[in-house]
Amino acid sequence: MFDMIERGSRRLYLEGSCIHEENRLRTGNWLALAFLPVGSKALSHVTAGRLASSVRTGYRNVTSTTGTLFMKKPIIVFDLDGTLVDTAPDLLESLNESLVAGGLSRVDDAAFRRFVGHGGKVMIERAYNAQKRILDAIEHDRLLSVFLDHYSANIPGKSQPYPGVIAAMDRFTEAGYLLAVCTNKYEKLAISLIAALGLGPRFAAITGPDTFGFRKPDPRHLTETIALAGGDPTRAVMIGDSQTDIDTAKAAGIPVVAVDFGYTDRHVREFEPSAVISHFDELTVDLAERLIAAANR
Repeated sequence: MFDMIERGSRRLYLEGSCIHEENRLRTGNWLALAFLPVGSKALSHVTAGRLASSVRTGYRNVTSTTGTLFMKKPIIVFDLDGTLVDTAPDLLESLNESLVAGGLSRVDDAAFRRFVGHGGKVMIERAYNAQKRILDAIEHDRLLSVFLDHYSANIPGKSQPYPGVIAAMDRFTEAGYLLAVCTNKYEKLAISLIAALGLGPRFAAITGPDTFGFRKPDPRHLTETIALAGGDPTRAVMIGDSQTDIDTAKAAGIPVVAVDFGYTDRHVREFEPSAVISHFDELTVDLAERLIAAANR
């Protein structure tokens, strides 16, 4: 029988002929997610037979004496804004709504598009600087609330997945990969947007900076997203559009593919990602597997 396999907020254990899966809630309690027969098609596994040696898993070293060894799946982790979904039109509209509430002029969308990936707080600050206006902390917080209220009330607005991303996700799902989202957008907003676009069921995890209490470029945001999704961190690839995404993946020791059509004022190639693509047609299973193989040499 297996020892319990535990990592972060997820654990698995074998009892009789069934594998149990549980996730730890923020309260510290454990929530049962699955109770599956060994050999279920819902599990990726190999028959282990009677093993006496320690088996390396993505969770920890576990000694198995008999049964079936749970094997985690490879995973693709997407950033959200500027990578998976073009949210600029709605974020800029919410920015302008907050600026009007503060007595400022609306910004030029083309000029401010490069700041969209930094979030509402930075966008408001940059707009005030551009208009040579002083912004105190209390007013900043008030305008951020206006921004967030307007944005959340109008999801999904004009936001749309980037061309080719649906087909790319289909390719990876068919190849046995998990999909996840790791974004610095608040978790509730990210989940609402993804659900409104009909993409929710595709993802094993959707996390924001408030999910774990830390945000990109802290590598734990990425590694804990992978753990929450049940993915294999040694067979993971990050997809992003910014220096933040690239630095996060590098710090986590995970290969990163940068898209060059997102929200940044410098070309992503300057940040030395593992690969750069200009369309999701270029994001293939072969590319991911080559990057994973190179990272594990």
